[in-house]
Amino acid sequence: FGLDDTDLIQLEFEGNANGLLWSSFAAPGHRNGLRFKIVGSKATMEWRQEAPETLSVFRLGQGDLTYRRGNSDLSADAKQATSLPAGSPEGYLEALAVLYSDYATALEAGRNWREALQVPVSDVYEGLRGVLLSEVSVTSSASKSWVAFPAS
Repeated sequence: FGLDDTDLIQLEFEGNANGLLWSSFAAPGHRNGLRFKIVGSKATMEWRQEAPETLSVFRLGQGDLTYRRGNSDLSADAKQATSLPAGSPEGYLEALAVLYSDYATALEAGRNWREALQVPVSDVYEGLRGVLLSEVSVTSSASKSWVAFPAS
């Protein structure tokens, strides 16, 4: 089956949280526009690939926050994933280097690979879940009905 060039997928998570996943093969004005936006009842967080050095937090009734890669106010996990000092651009290639390093650590750890990593990485099962999401989305679109994601 073929996939659409543009999709909007309505998601329902555990705990009654709702989400939308928008994907498009070609969207004018969105060059490499990978973006994650999490909207909650008290704040919204947004990261954009076009500005990879920053994470923005927009809080209800409070000032906005901008976290920049390499600064001292980041979490331990964020600091571990940073290889260059603040002010030095770090992006796609460096992110892949960190990922490859994490996979190497996991391989060296053997069966206890999940405990060896401070930040979780995907495995073959996460890849399978991505494929299943595509299949469920196409099925839902074709039937014009809600299709539940298969249980793990």
